[in-house]
Amino acid sequence: MLVAVPQSFANDLIIRRVFSVVGYTILVWDFILTLSREIHYIWAPKMSTVNLVFLANRYANLICQTVIIMQELAIIRAPSHQFCSNFKSFMAIYIIVSTESIHILVLLRAWVFWGCERQKAAILVTIYGVYILGIVGVTAWCMSVPRGRPWAPVFIQLRHTRGLSGS
Repeated sequence: MLVAVPQSFANDLIIRRVFSVVGYTILVWDFILTLSREIHYIWAPKMSTVNLVFLANRYANLICQTVIIMQELAIIRAPSHQFCSNFKSFMAIYIIVSTESIHILVLLRAWVFWGCERQKAAILVTIYGVYILGIVGVTAWCMSVPRGRPWAPVFIQLRHTRGLSGS
């Protein structure tokens, strides 16, 4: 059974795919351009926490973006609804881990700036722990709600009470 897709949706999908490919191309090009410096400054010296966070962020980002672009271009197809559900979970985890790896670098930098004191580290870790629990909690809650939109009933109610139903 074929379903008719509106032309505007098809055009928007093409635009989205083009921008995805452009963004991925820039990521790979940047990776190629900076690889020699990475080898010299990151791989050659003794490994540190900052080096490990940098490498984890750099390579996990490249690998995950490759999987995402393959799904976006339908190289990896969704064989079932379960695949889509799992991919949505993967995306949520990837976004959190990718973003938080950068936050960890900023926290390490702030700790060094403040003199590497244990008390300041404890404060930073506590604040960050509360923050990350909030992020993970809200993400898990949003993913558990059908269709991933816990605020949808509010919009439906507003649409009908304010005459925004399109009629």
